[in-house]
Amino acid sequence: EFRFSGAAWLPSDGALVAYVPTFTRLTVGNGAVTAFYSQQGKRVSVLGSVKLGSTSSLSAGSGVLTVGVSLPVAAATRYGIASDAYQSGNVGALDTGTNIYGGGFASIEASTTEAKLYMPGAGGVRTPIHATSPFTFTTGDIVSFEFEYEAA
Repeated sequence: EFRFSGAAWLPSDGALVAYVPTFTRLTVGNGAVTAFYSQQGKRVSVLGSVKLGSTSSLSAGSGVLTVGVSLPVAAATRYGIASDAYQSGNVGALDTGTNIYGGGFASIEASTTEAKLYMPGAGGVRTPIHATSPFTFTTGDIVSFEFEYEAA
């Protein structure tokens, strides 16, 4: 059984649907992106990862600028009322052959179409994901994300 979302026909049972997210501060290049979402009522669940290729890159960091991922369904507008209005889920990073970094979160801030991805820093303060944080990213490294939010 399917339902019309206003833009496409989607499974009504919350089954995973593939989507192709766009990113800010991350150029996929020849890397690989895998992303899915499901929606039950207004609850949207997102699951994905990016494996960096030799032409992939993350922007240099400055302040709280971090990698952002597009949302498959617009978020409720109340999330855009203030910075860090809604935080959810798990964000991780794999420094291939070296270490696994976990405990991050997705934050829906001033946009209803993008979630920003953060890692935990000293004292639990959010730390942006960028070219050298939480480590220096290179070919084969992975950024993964899983979070939920309320659809518009």
